[in-house]
Amino acid sequence: MIFQPALIYLDRQGQLSGSLGSGLSQWLNGKRIVLSRAICSYERIKNDPGLTKQNQLRRAYLHAIEKSPYENPGVFISTENHGTAIWSWDAAAVESQTGEKSLLCVPESAFYKGLGEGFYVVQCLDGFEGLYCSEEEVVLSRWWPNAPSESDWLRFTLNAEQFGAKSAPIPDPITVKSFRRSSPPQNQIGHRDVVRIIDKPRLISLAVLVATLITLYPIARWAHLSAQSASLGSKLSGMSEQFDVRLEQMKERSDLSASIDILSKAVDSEPAFVPFAEGVSIIQDAGGVIHRVSFSDEAWEVGFSTGSGFSETELVRVLEENPILTSASVEADRRENYWVVRFRNATESVEG
Repeated sequence: MIFQPALIYLDRQGQLSGSLGSGLSQWLNGKRIVLSRAICSYERIKNDPGLTKQNQLRRAYLHAIEKSPYENPGVFISTENHGTAIWSWDAAAVESQTGEKSLLCVPESAFYKGLGEGFYVVQCLDGFEGLYCSEEEVVLSRWWPNAPSESDWLRFTLNAEQFGAKSAPIPDPITVKSFRRSSPPQNQIGHRDVVRIIDKPRLISLAVLVATLITLYPIARWAHLSAQSASLGSKLSGMSEQFDVRLEQMKERSDLSASIDILSKAVDSEPAFVPFAEGVSIIQDAGGVIHRVSFSDEAWEVGFSTGSGFSETELVRVLEENPILTSASVEADRRENYWVVRFRNATESVEG
């Protein structure tokens, strides 16, 4: 008999709302829950063709841990042909609300498959999600608690222009017909990373069950197997600690390499400072306070905060009218509570 995993989901307030599957099924397979898009953040990063799939997943996981605003984030990763989708959520909050320490979490928007080219609005378990799809992949996502207004949609479509999108009216909302219990989307986090989210109490419970069955054999045999089980548990704990240390070292090396790469690109390309100075001047004129700056793929990304009267539409217009800048966009970074401006040198773009 095959025991299917349970499927439950959380609403906007983090409350459980419906459950499927027997108690024995949930105990053997673990509870699999569908997380409402309202409590998940979403990001997509471009794939690096120079990396193997394993290194691509490791890169995405480290990116998620570094960028997540949560101290103990849950992470769901799905790789596609051109990009990698990353969802994250507050694992501690989910654990607190559900009372479960071992949950296999699947974001509801990971179920979106087969969408064609263009814009979509999906009616979620809670709220609405705007999507822009290109080459059968979701390249941009935005969630709203209510149906998007004209101004919401305008900001979303303006942000999608960096991916080659053209302005389009708000489409009618669609819904996901069902969440498949037998074959839900799989989290592609590497197996060594999954060790960190395995429920140790459940492993201990299974060990106790096995030990109980072993009592049917001679007492000496049972004692021998119990000693082996304790030794294996000690080795597993040591391997888990070593992995945490190696993961932290990899993150530090990754941060250092990224900083060196950004500085090298800026030093080797002096004209890159011209659009940077121009863009920063425009942002400051608009009342922005700069918090962070990065330089990647010949493009600048500036994170800043503003006052209540700030208009991102007006800032985009001013940036686009500047002859030195091109490919300008403004979007809100909900994880860091910043506005983010991206732009590049117009002259270099035309020559390329």
